[in-house]
Amino acid sequence: NGGILNYGYGDIEGTVKKGNENCFPGMGFEKGETYTFSMWVRGAVDTTATITVYGGGSSEAEGMYNGAYEVGKATLDINTTGDGWQKVSVPVTIERDVADENELTADGFADITFADPGTYYLDFISLYPVETYNNRENGLNKDLVEKLREMEPGFMRFPGGCVSEGVGPDNRYNWKNTIGPIEERKLDWNLWCENLYSGGESNTYYYQSFGLGYYEYMVLCEDLGCAPMPVMNAGIACELRETGTY
Repeated sequence: NGGILNYGYGDIEGTVKKGNENCFPGMGFEKGETYTFSMWVRGAVDTTATITVYGGGSSEAEGMYNGAYEVGKATLDINTTGDGWQKVSVPVTIERDVADENELTADGFADITFADPGTYYLDFISLYPVETYNNRENGLNKDLVEKLREMEPGFMRFPGGCVSEGVGPDNRYNWKNTIGPIEERKLDWNLWCENLYSGGESNTYYYQSFGLGYYEYMVLCEDLGCAPMPVMNAGIACELRETGTY
């Protein structure tokens, strides 16, 4: 506990390299595109960090660097003051081919290497495309939205059926957690992460960050010129799920 307004934060000690192991199933990068790396840092910090982006890595934590190759790098200057949380960011451009057959990879990852030893408190780490539909910050994939526009939909139903029910009352979709500043949206695990709600341990880390929330869906409907059809939880759980009804 103690993150911005989220569940918590990570603490990293020393100059250790920290990557997004077990990213499900990996990150997509395209040659020539620029991505914004950002994170929130707590307290007074004066150092630099190297942000390195890789393609071709493994999805397994122990072997994530197996077969990986560097495709982009940037230096992040961190100069924060006070005791609270502050956002720092730097652009990272993908400068080399990221796949053998084309210029796109879906199994990439990134890591952070701090220049100075110490303990760093970090929250809401993000690597996000600069170019989005209508160039909105935290916007949607332009190719996808253009395809949707070609379909000329009359309405859009969101966010879905099962995901709105969740697995019991604690996991139901709460639209109030999906609006406002994205770093303050309370994340939740996704019901499609089967191992979690069957009592086992998750090996997929399949979570909902709600970076795509009710607000973004409403904006998308405006962009498409269609009517929004929001789905809200009515206090009913799926009778087929193990946790029962409520």
